[in-house]
Amino acid sequence: TPDNRQAINSQLLNDQSIKIESCHSESREVEVLYNFLIKTLSENSDLALHDLLVMVPNIEKYSPFIQSIFDNAPYRLPYSLADRELQQSEELIAVLFALLELTNYEFTSEKILQLLDYKIVTDKYKISDTQLIRRVVKDTNIRFGWDNPADETETNLVSWQSGIERIVMGIAMKGGEMYDYQGSKTLCYDALEGADAFELLRFVAFLKAIQHTVQEGNKARTLIEWRNYIQLMGENLLNDNSPNEGLEMVMKRLDYLVDLVELNDAIIPRAVFVQSIESILNASANNGGFLRGNITFCSTLPMRSIPFKVVALMGMNSRDFPRQDVPLGFDLMARKPKRGDRSSKLNDKYLFLEALLSAEKCFYLSYLGRSSKDNSHKEPSILIEELLNYLQQQSDEKVKETIVTEHPLHSFSSHYNHSENPKLITYFNYNSGSKSVSLIENSNQKKEENNSTTCRIEQLIKAVSEPIKFYFNHTLSIYYSDDNLLVPESEKFELNNLDEWIYKNHLLKNEITDSYILEKKQKGELPLANMGIVNLAKTEEQVAPYRELYNNLINGFTENTLSGSVQLENNVFDYQFPIFLADNQVRQIEVCFSSNLLKYALRAWIKHLVLLANGIDVKTYLIFNDKKSGLKTYETNLSNKTEASSILKNLEIFYEEASQKVKPIAHKEFYEVWSKKKEEDSTAILEKLRNKIYDQGFGPMQHDAYLQALYNLDGIESELNDSLLASLDAIYQPLEEYFLSPKG
Repeated sequence: TPDNRQAINSQLLNDQSIKIESCHSESREVEVLYNFLIKTLSENSDLALHDLLVMVPNIEKYSPFIQSIFDNAPYRLPYSLADRELQQSEELIAVLFALLELTNYEFTSEKILQLLDYKIVTDKYKISDTQLIRRVVKDTNIRFGWDNPADETETNLVSWQSGIERIVMGIAMKGGEMYDYQGSKTLCYDALEGADAFELLRFVAFLKAIQHTVQEGNKARTLIEWRNYIQLMGENLLNDNSPNEGLEMVMKRLDYLVDLVELNDAIIPRAVFVQSIESILNASANNGGFLRGNITFCSTLPMRSIPFKVVALMGMNSRDFPRQDVPLGFDLMARKPKRGDRSSKLNDKYLFLEALLSAEKCFYLSYLGRSSKDNSHKEPSILIEELLNYLQQQSDEKVKETIVTEHPLHSFSSHYNHSENPKLITYFNYNSGSKSVSLIENSNQKKEENNSTTCRIEQLIKAVSEPIKFYFNHTLSIYYSDDNLLVPESEKFELNNLDEWIYKNHLLKNEITDSYILEKKQKGELPLANMGIVNLAKTEEQVAPYRELYNNLINGFTENTLSGSVQLENNVFDYQFPIFLADNQVRQIEVCFSSNLLKYALRAWIKHLVLLANGIDVKTYLIFNDKKSGLKTYETNLSNKTEASSILKNLEIFYEEASQKVKPIAHKEFYEVWSKKKEEDSTAILEKLRNKIYDQGFGPMQHDAYLQALYNLDGIESELNDSLLASLDAIYQPLEEYFLSPKG
């Protein structure tokens, strides 16, 4: 009886026979499992790989994480995956059905490019650089349709045929120019030569082949004809005549259907055939990966855990295991259940007990115990709760604290491989157990004394105008890109902020021409048909007032470029600035179409200081549209070389400090607070600055990846101190005194 059983003492709880791991995500579950397997195999020489079994409720969900982590882990552990759907486990089957599902209307950029993810395709057509192909497809504005009609919608410009013409003409002729081709103007794609050109030609051959396949697949056929068509497709994808397990399985299913006399003469449309054969194949999983002599990953099925020395169950979450029965409204058996009726919930409970009893050496469980978004608590499977409650009844120790291990959000956490918690062990080479270094401190070596460093003036401008972004890019070499990894599958419908900025700068100095509009449409930088013209007309209307002021300032001046370098205390900054010359006058003109005045003002201000410090008497102007007072022109009133050099040296100090430690400054918000500093003491100002920088995480700058990353750095709070106020004074005081005074 339970009362007569031996109590579970501390030694039994710590013998590692039962382990429960709480993680934040599926990928972390797999990483933690890998660390457990390496540790277990290294400590138990009698264990072999075939003694280890890992079961998950949804093998398809975990397969990508298993393959990614185990294939790239520091120590190779051979494994096999069982119970996967044929389309997931057999590449050839997946490619066949991806091609069958394509139609002329679904011939989109991403669906075609995803076929290159299959090794069987890249091997067949000898394609090696898929990233190059993705870039070219995106740059040539290929979006959907093989050969869209040339009508008023202009969707022919986003078709595969149009893109192929641009690619081939770019290889054969001079790229970047317009040529007449079949009665229309075609922009040759530039930037292709040598090996890249051959890679794209192989890709074009692949496109021609699948386009023919898709056209043939759109025809209705008898079942025998469909069977022969599938076999021909499969043989064409194989490099040789070697047998393929997946193709043979499909042929067996089709042969079975062909033998049904009732279907022999029936004409079957493509959509009906594809849906029917997919249902048949998905109903039968591929069990070929079971008991192969490696670590076995499989679904949670009865009798799978017998016999194994180590049995692991991943994905033991409250909503996933045991599976819940969802009866249908017309299920009479569910209304009046009887003993012996099938129940997924009861089957899973039995499977859990079977796995627990079958594990000869260790029973391992893992579940998602914390949210990866907000770290909130998540409940494990009720079966884990019942197991812990049972063990607690038999023990005076704290069972949950002993056998349940909570893991950090990231595998590179400094909590791993420390004596403080010996349960947290990782074999991934993220850290060696030494105390981690705060990202605030620059690990780069400092330059030797009296040794000037030469760099571009843009580095100084970026450090002063965008210090947070500068620190991540320059010091940590971290770059956040807004580019979507996937190629768009639809045409461009509107201009984003960057597009508008580019067109505004172009329209400031140039007129709109038909050839310019066609070029931008073919590049995918302008909406098609009349939408592109409407967008440009709207942009032209916004630019007109700026152009009037701009033309007044450059009237009588000629545009030129001025190059040189300026020597400061520890750095030499090279520069190349566009300027305007007339007699002995030099002007710089900056136009700010953005609402972020400080960013453009600082840029124009630093360029002005550099030219003054080099003895060039220059006037700098900034045109800006203030929402309250309308269009303004700011102009500099500093012409003293010595004063300019002094201000530049202060900015150089800021530059060197920003290279070593992040400066948590958001100019647009900070300048507003700083400008009212005479009314408050430094403590109140710092508190306002602190609120500004942290509030922006949920305000207008919430999508700024660099600001979001700033919050994850250690020691940010300590950087908001009096020294930061001194830095703001060094930047803002001369800027306000000599520049930000409106002319009119």
